[in-house]
Formats: sequence, C-alpha cells, structure tokens
Amino acid sequence: MTILFPSTLPHAEISGYQFAPDSTTISTDMDSGPPRVRRRYTKANTHYQSSWTFTQQQLATFEAWFVLNANSGAAWFSMPAFNGKGMTTVTARISSGTYTAKLINYKTWQVTAALEVSDRPLLTLAELTPYL
Repeated sequence: MTILFPSTLPHAEISGYQFAPDSTTISTDMDSGPPRVRRRYTKANTHYQSSWTFTQQQLATFEAWFVLNANSGAAWFSMPAFNGKGMTTVTARISSGTYTAKLINYKTWQVTAALEVSDRPLLTLAELTPYL
C-alpha cells in the first residue's frame, strides 16, 4: 500500500527550498599521485530541506498523518516535490524522524522537516541529448 502525503496540504514552499544528492563515488588515497575516484553506487538518496506554512487545521492534519500514516516518520510516502524536472512525485520519508513547527502568528504555523528522497527524477539520456 502506498502512503500518500495529504492532498489537502500545500506543497513545500519554494523560498528556501533546497536539496542535495548523496555522493555516489568513493575515493582511495594512493601511495603517490592523486587519489583514485570511482563510482560506488548507481543510485543515491537525495536530502531535501522542506518548509510548509499551515493553518491550524492543516497542522492538525499533518500531525495526525505523520503519526498514523507515516509511522512517526519511519514510513516512505509519495509526495509532490520540486526538482530539475519541475514538480514531480517522489518517494520520501522524514529522515530525522521528526519535524519542527513554529507559530508564525495567530493560527499560522511554519513546519520544517528534512526529507530523504529515493529515486529523484532525472532526465533520460534521450531527453538530455538535445542539450549537449
């Protein structure tokens, strides 16, 4: 069963939105000369820093979904996310197992979480070729 991020909640905010892929290479120091660098993995997770602005009801929805559906951050779920291909659906989980909620003003909350995304969508070779 695929767990879905609640469709009633807004997408993560673009302002301050960032992601960083894990390295897929490993480096070995040599007795002399530069280190040898080689590919260790073909796929790696990508870490997103995400932020949402929620109303009081949206925060209540997120809190309940986090505990009841996302297994308090341990479960993988599908959600929309921005990346090089635009807005796409990715498989993610809350990597730290928690989030932070900060009251901005009366009944408005800023929620931030570190997400771990598997299989971030990339251009295929055919899509990339015209740009080379």
